[in-house]
Amino acid sequence: MSQTIPIPRYVDAQMQILLWEIDEVFPIVALFGIGILTDLMMYMLVLIFLLMKLFSTFKSSNLDGILMHLAYAHGIAKLNLRYPLGVVKALVH
Repeated sequence: MSQTIPIPRYVDAQMQILLWEIDEVFPIVALFGIGILTDLMMYMLVLIFLLMKLFSTFKSSNLDGILMHLAYAHGIAKLNLRYPLGVVKALVH
């Protein structure tokens, strides 16, 4: 007899910090740190605002997982153990 098992709705969702997902928070923290180190905080705040506007529109206009797909397609991240390199477009046996 088969039994239905409920799957949580956001099991694959990214971790959130307050209102933002982790991939949106990381560039803010990195640019904020660079602004502190270089003593150019006002320029970095403007840059953070502009980049986050561009990044949020990019993310909202694409499907979920676009950043992982782009990282795999450019050879930055591995997909799994069977297909480790995304930059190799053809497998020759």
